[in-house]
Amino acid sequence: MLLLPRNVGPFTLLRRLGTSGVAESFLGVVAGQGDQTVVLRRLLPYIRQDPDRAREAEERVRDLTHLQHPFLVRVMDWVEDGDERFVVEAFVDGIDLGRLLDWCRARDQTLPTNVLLNLATQLCNGLEAVHGRPGQATGTPNVLHLGIRPSAVVVSRDGKVVLGGFGLVKSPATLPHGGLTGSTTARLRYLAPEQAPPGGPLSPATDIFSLGTLLYEMVTLRPLFPGQTDDIVLESLREADLAEPLQAVRELLPGIDRVLQRCLSRNPRYRYNRAFVLREDLRALMAGYS
Repeated sequence: MLLLPRNVGPFTLLRRLGTSGVAESFLGVVAGQGDQTVVLRRLLPYIRQDPDRAREAEERVRDLTHLQHPFLVRVMDWVEDGDERFVVEAFVDGIDLGRLLDWCRARDQTLPTNVLLNLATQLCNGLEAVHGRPGQATGTPNVLHLGIRPSAVVVSRDGKVVLGGFGLVKSPATLPHGGLTGSTTARLRYLAPEQAPPGGPLSPATDIFSLGTLLYEMVTLRPLFPGQTDDIVLESLREADLAEPLQAVRELLPGIDRVLQRCLSRNPRYRYNRAFVLREDLRALMAGYS
């Protein structure tokens, strides 16, 4: 565990924010410039010490540093401190979607329909900005997010959605047992089936499935795959019958079930292939509720 505060290159780490099982995040400032706040994500030792995974993370960051968009957290660069490696990201002042949903759950209060659909269309804007760039370092036709989950979505003070928390590896489900720190079950709930072993080709449709699981939770305040262990979640991801959950979501928000049915197909060929197509269906749904 790092002792804080601590200087790392030109930055000062102030407070630990949490861990994704791949990286440990800290709130920091530019040394001598306390008004410029950043987030630094420290690669965990078992990632740094595995040449293949370390290279995968480095290539991912090189792709992400090319992304600049109002709906995306800016990934700025690497900084090294001895044998430690940190990813530097811009700080967004707001509340993450996980905390917002927890607030709703504590009060047994769902998100208003117009608010929910507005947040969802903004999320599509951010995801489309990710998919709209080729992965130059990874050699892929599209940069992918690979880490969509409630904590990756920040709602700023003026109601704008900013998407961050990018996955640094293709799937946490492929990491060795015992290597992860903290609970990873919550993160696995938002994976696409092709990210679960034995895995398969990844594409923008991979992120669309993850976004679908997030939209389901925004409507119902319940995770689509609520298992309490990694193995149960992954089995549900591969095998669970989604007919009953889609019926439940239709009763809460008629019309969203048709959107989610397309997002959540286990076959990527039948999902939305880009976020802007999903966004237009959400806008049409929103028009019906205005």
